[in-house]
Amino acid sequence: MSSLREKINQKNIDYAESIYNLAFLCGVLKAMFAFSELITNKGFFNVVFNVAFFAIMTYKLFFLQKYSVAQIITLIITGLACIYTDFAIYRLVYIPAFLMIAATQGIDFKKSMKFMWKVQAFILAIHVMIYPIMYNFFGDRVGITVRGFNEDNRIRHQFLFSHANVFSMLLLWTIFGYIYANFEKLNKKRIFACWGIYAFFYLFTNSNSGMIILSIVSVLLIIRDLVGEKFNVVLLFLSKYLFIILAVFFNIMMVSYPQLTGDLREKWKEIDSFFTGRLKYGAYVYAKKGFTIIGRNLNISTKIKEYWEGFWIEGLPADNMYMFFSVWYGLFFTFLIAFLFWRYSQYATTAEIIIIIAYSLYTMMESYIIYTQFCFALLLVMRYVWKDHTIILPKDKGKKAVV
Repeated sequence: MSSLREKINQKNIDYAESIYNLAFLCGVLKAMFAFSELITNKGFFNVVFNVAFFAIMTYKLFFLQKYSVAQIITLIITGLACIYTDFAIYRLVYIPAFLMIAATQGIDFKKSMKFMWKVQAFILAIHVMIYPIMYNFFGDRVGITVRGFNEDNRIRHQFLFSHANVFSMLLLWTIFGYIYANFEKLNKKRIFACWGIYAFFYLFTNSNSGMIILSIVSVLLIIRDLVGEKFNVVLLFLSKYLFIILAVFFNIMMVSYPQLTGDLREKWKEIDSFFTGRLKYGAYVYAKKGFTIIGRNLNISTKIKEYWEGFWIEGLPADNMYMFFSVWYGLFFTFLIAFLFWRYSQYATTAEIIIIIAYSLYTMMESYIIYTQFCFALLLVMRYVWKDHTIILPKDKGKKAVV
């Protein structure tokens, strides 16, 4: 009888996972098609994948999950905050992310990512193979990115995506998907291979963010391979505290700039230069608008050109999300993410910890972390949130986790 019950439960779990992965796939395809220059009828695909994504995720959330009273209250509060913020910032950002995160109950992400990274790699490979033909024979129809920082005007190849940084983001997080899905098989050769693939495309995209982040993560992985599990203490510390440490650091940088003079101001500018001018935009918006708790419409033109505190402000790229959570998307989400990483990293596997560290580092470089279907760290920690408060978590050493 118990064997029959186990088989039925397993079938229910497999069905729920299949439903979630179908919605996950719709989210991935929707974003990649929206970024792709190969797709002509973007509006049609955007509607189709959006409707499918929302319908399937809502079905998973309401019909394939069970909740405690505390979990229901938490979901309602967080869901309302996400809805409010999306309306406030006039962007559909948090509602899809909320559905992806809230519907993770019972999901085995190793299975999900073993499939999903291959889908992303396949789509990227098609673009990479077609791009040389399009570039050489139809160059006037192919978009390129020109690096204007420091006025060097280097051509950065987009590989038929909307921006060189978009291609780099997709490649980077496809690599992280591979690392997570195959962590048990990971060795120095595979680590160097992952780094080498990104480094090859870096020659064409010149996307510093991904190169820096992947290099740091690769070094951490190699050190762990050399030192062994003793190094997990360092990795756990980074996964628990790196996000909040960087959030505090960049917010101090953002708030302090107008008050700095002399050598301190020059040091600030050097740090801003290292981050290719990202910090000055956050400092500019803070000086104009201040903090926001739960998001708002900035009402600042993206075509702005203004001389401010020794900088020409041209456009408004929100590339350092630690700053732009504070002034645009909402500090509430900084606190929420920091809490999730701090509270649940202690239960995470080493593979999950590596992805959390990568996410925390990437947040200081790019706004693409809002694409939860690619930058998937929050999906990994959420499965620990779903643990019932009466269940002893695997690494809890006998203490009950309160969710």
